[in-house]
Amino acid sequence: MTKAETIQILTEVIDLLNKNKQTHSYCEDTWYSCPKEPTEGCGNKELGTQCLCGADETNAQFDKMIEKLQKYI
Repeated sequence: MTKAETIQILTEVIDLLNKNKQTHSYCEDTWYSCPKEPTEGCGNKELGTQCLCGADETNAQFDKMIEKLQKYI
């Protein structure tokens, strides 16, 4: 495999990782939705603004992998 082919594959993988990042979830009952959900948020203001659905943690893992892969481009 050539360097150009490797770079192309890594670029495609990075693109896929970026496209598959998680969004903050919205539930039918907004009381239980993630406070960071962009359209409705969470009805329970006592929960603050911290992510409750796990998207922040998942996306941090995606970002860490993307950062590692970008070093090879």
